[in-house]
Amino acid sequence: MLARLRNHTWTGLRLMVIGFLLSWIPVISYVGALLLLMGVAFLWFGRRAFSGAHRPWVARGTVVLAVGLAGLLVVEIFFQLAAGSLTAQAGQSVAAALATFRWDLAFLVVGSFVFTTVCAFGFVALPYGRADGVARGILWSGFGAALVLALVEFSTFWNEFSAVIASAQAGSWDPTPIMNVSAQLLWFGILQVVPYSLFAWGYLRVRSRLFPGGKKAAQASIYQDVRIG
Repeated sequence: MLARLRNHTWTGLRLMVIGFLLSWIPVISYVGALLLLMGVAFLWFGRRAFSGAHRPWVARGTVVLAVGLAGLLVVEIFFQLAAGSLTAQAGQSVAAALATFRWDLAFLVVGSFVFTTVCAFGFVALPYGRADGVARGILWSGFGAALVLALVEFSTFWNEFSAVIASAQAGSWDPTPIMNVSAQLLWFGILQVVPYSLFAWGYLRVRSRLFPGGKKAAQASIYQDVRIG
């Protein structure tokens, strides 16, 4: 039983590392996201293999990630419904419609930034109980990089679409900012390689300290029940 739980932890950490390394690549990022979800599940089921702070930190990380992902989903659904209801309303002036859309857009931008930050914190929390000082520094560096990147990305998104709304309210239509956003979103996605690589590095360090002998150490009785703090 204990060997199986340790194997779950080893597998979860491995899936997380691979998922992070794939999550910044366009299209393939969906595969990376799936591997990350699988990794979280394995870490959850294997959390009882280790004593001390590991179990509560895995629990915290899982809950925080669940809240972050659910929040992102709710924000996206709300925005889609709001945008759909806006186009269906009759008799509303263009100025009023654009003002309403501006508030819906602000909700999307702020909500996405908040819950993206929550997800990044969840990635820090999951292995935190078994991370040494170096690994924790790497994980927090990944969190900081993700925070800065999200701030720049969503502020850029807001500024470009605000420019489109302002030009429409003035009676003109300039689609250039929208085209700029499309190109910028691609680059922001590629720049995710920075926080994801840091997260992968942190998880890899935790795994190498817990299982210096690789998968055989996870399946055998020899493993490192590292105590931090």
